[in-house]
Amino acid sequence: MVRRKFLETVLPELEQDGWLIEFRDSFLLDFQAVDSWDAEISDNQNDWFEMRFNIEVAGQAMPLLPLIMPVLENYDLHNLPDTLNIPVSDYRYLTIPSEKIKPFLAILLELFSGSTLDKTGSLKISRF
Repeated sequence: MVRRKFLETVLPELEQDGWLIEFRDSFLLDFQAVDSWDAEISDNQNDWFEMRFNIEVAGQAMPLLPLIMPVLENYDLHNLPDTLNIPVSDYRYLTIPSEKIKPFLAILLELFSGSTLDKTGSLKISRF
């Protein structure tokens, strides 16, 4: 994404060259990195278990699965861009290196066909 590269690469170079960079209050575009990754697996009733991947971004915990499901639907796992910019809200994006997310995507592609994603971002998987 050109805007992200401009914000992360070009603007700091201009500031180093002495440019004064100011942002208007109306400028809302924000790219954030994941601070931490966490996975939870728990038993459920009737021979099912739940798998949940959580991330923390700017001190806020959120489920990863609902964010990356569109990646599964729109990209080929073996042909991902180097960096994924995943929308979190209208102007906020999560920036994830593809190499970091590929193992999660590979597991999900293997399990996705017979599994369901619930409202909390948990993946319900049959024990069988």
